[in-house]
Amino acid sequence: MRNSKWWNADEGMVHERVVAYAQEVERVNADHYDRFRKLDYLYDPNGANRDEGGIRPQVQDNLIQSTVDTVYSIVAATEIGARFVVKDAEWDEMRRAMHLEWYSENITRSLGTEEMANDAFRDGALKGTGIVKVYTDSFDEIQVDRVPIDDLIVDSAESAADKPKQMHQRCMVDREELIAMFPDLELAIAEAQQGTSWSHWAGFRPIEGDDIVVIESWRLPVGRKGKPGYKPGRHCMTIDGADLFDEVWEETRFPFAVFRWAKRDRSFFGISMAEGLIGHQKTVTKLGWQIDRQLDQMAMPTTYVRLADANLAVKRSNHLGTIAVYQGDVPQTVIPKAVSPETYNREETVMRRAYELSGVSRMNANSTKPAGLESGAALRAYADITTQRFAQQEKAIERFKLDIVWLVLREAKKLGPAAPKMLRKTRWGTRVLDWSSVDLGDVKYQMKAASDLGKTPAGKRQLAMEWAQAGVVSKDEARALIEYPDTEGSISMYTAAYRDIQRTTQDLLDGVQMMPEGFQNLKMGVWMIQQEYLKAKGDSAPEEIL
Repeated sequence: MRNSKWWNADEGMVHERVVAYAQEVERVNADHYDRFRKLDYLYDPNGANRDEGGIRPQVQDNLIQSTVDTVYSIVAATEIGARFVVKDAEWDEMRRAMHLEWYSENITRSLGTEEMANDAFRDGALKGTGIVKVYTDSFDEIQVDRVPIDDLIVDSAESAADKPKQMHQRCMVDREELIAMFPDLELAIAEAQQGTSWSHWAGFRPIEGDDIVVIESWRLPVGRKGKPGYKPGRHCMTIDGADLFDEVWEETRFPFAVFRWAKRDRSFFGISMAEGLIGHQKTVTKLGWQIDRQLDQMAMPTTYVRLADANLAVKRSNHLGTIAVYQGDVPQTVIPKAVSPETYNREETVMRRAYELSGVSRMNANSTKPAGLESGAALRAYADITTQRFAQQEKAIERFKLDIVWLVLREAKKLGPAAPKMLRKTRWGTRVLDWSSVDLGDVKYQMKAASDLGKTPAGKRQLAMEWAQAGVVSKDEARALIEYPDTEGSISMYTAAYRDIQRTTQDLLDGVQMMPEGFQNLKMGVWMIQQEYLKAKGDSAPEEIL
């Protein structure tokens, strides 16, 4: 079944190959999903993947949860936005880049992509791989979903080169909800998954209640569109006994953005930070259980008396305390050390080593700072040093978030005029992005990651003070910005004259006859137009343009 080539199946018969193929791949790759389940349990022993079969020692010092959450707060807490960088661009290209930046900022905020990306980052730290899916639903609305890596089916035989040609997403959908989504297939959905063989999917995943296993599948095209030998891919959605959806897939990639904590050789699934701590977590849990047992056993001290004094008893007491009588030697109560120092030292050594291997300092995990660091500059320098260990993951999360933005823009371009209107409104109407003029290939190379810290109210106030110190804005305007931090609106007033001359230059280069206006910054215009003239002359522009 792993060689079934479901994408070549006749229309309406894809499910016969896809369902069997997906089950076979999950059985073969059961070790991957078993690892994911164990990591889920170690992160949250009381979660959905807790061990139902027996009693395990209670986790007291959860190293995996502590390190994963600490790295999440260090790396993923910084918001990343897309900046569209153009080089030696003309006015229309600069304007389009500015509009794309506005659009991506607004639409990603409305779709909650930052939260989805951060959750996927935690998945990557815990399980090695985080997935975010971007697609357009049946109502022509763009959706962004975090997909658990457990729900993604990738054949290990195909992913040896880290670039599989097919991918499947398995999800459980209530039967009635599925009928509401596909009312024309009500009978086929009602008859799906009948019989005792459907109590578990792939033999080991329990199917809850009246859920239906739905498999969404993608096969990438072969070759390049428009070239000889090109063959389009396929995108379908199937269940047991029926095809729900089937279409041609001509995109050169899957609708998923993928984050990997570290790459695993010859595998689609990455290596997680938590994997290297499993042994340490087991050792710390075992030592904690042993210490608790020893403390419980030694909670009641032992008093040693001679045999002749076995009937020793308390005769009477007064307000000063208990009075006991004895014969012979004084009875002795021995209270030994309940736990040897070596046991405590071993536990501390294992915990320290676990934090060292993960790159997380105990101070970060405990939300403390070194003594003597009081100034803001010193704290920023310390923060930079502590994040150097995760430089690779920081770059990966930047690429991951930019990838999500690009997928969102791809869906918007496919929708065209039906795409969400996300450009800024003016008093003369709403600007609409012309998607026909947007080349997603160029956009992908123009996108750069930038921190969105400066777009927060606190960041804007800090930016206003820096502008005032540098002389970019007046002190009075800086005071107004501190009260109401509209830095974009303020700086646009200063750049309006410059951009006006830029637009005029673009019109002249396009052959449009222009006359200077009295309200333009003519002094600036003479200098800028002169430079553009010399540049156009060097580029051998036609005489009518010059």
